[in-house]
Amino acid sequence: NTHDSVVPLPMAFSCMDIPGAVEGDGPALHAEVPQDRWCVNYMDLKEFGKLVLQALRQGVIRPTEHDVTFDPDNVDIGPGMSIVSEQFIKPVTRKAGRMSWALMMHPE
Repeated sequence: NTHDSVVPLPMAFSCMDIPGAVEGDGPALHAEVPQDRWCVNYMDLKEFGKLVLQALRQGVIRPTEHDVTFDPDNVDIGPGMSIVSEQFIKPVTRKAGRMSWALMMHPE
């Protein structure tokens, strides 16, 4: 699943703002798609990095009181995965239908 470009993420974003992402019944997909198919590929990881960078630049991902080392202006040292998960991955996948990021990107 190759994405040509990353689109801007609005402050209240959904999976439909992410190229290649789908909405659906997450619990049903998790029941139907074999676990060995729940994966992302290298291109997905590269695109995910671009999306996180955009979310940082747009203020979607922000420091919390628990992460004093995270400076949104320093893209060399970004937020920890717990912040990315809470502020980016979980909201997007919740709106997509409560599925994993991998199934949202590859529901087959």
